[in-house]
Amino acid sequence: LDKYFHSTIKPIIDDLASNNQFTLAAFNSRFLNIDTQEITVNQAFKNKIDYLESEFRLGSAGVYKATIKALMRFKHF
Repeated sequence: LDKYFHSTIKPIIDDLASNNQFTLAAFNSRFLNIDTQEITVNQAFKNKIDYLESEFRLGSAGVYKATIKALMRFKHF
């Protein structure tokens, strides 16, 4: 875990901090390799669901799936 932190997470934090641009959104964008400038709500939900499933957090992923399904039904109501 320590090796992963120093090889992956710390360089992102250091780079953002050195440019005085550190925010959680900027960190998540770089860490998850997501361009937050060009993302739709549907894609944001899909990314979150994929992330939760990759972490085996199936209950949380199910909540997000149900939410996006309800939003899509409401959109077409």
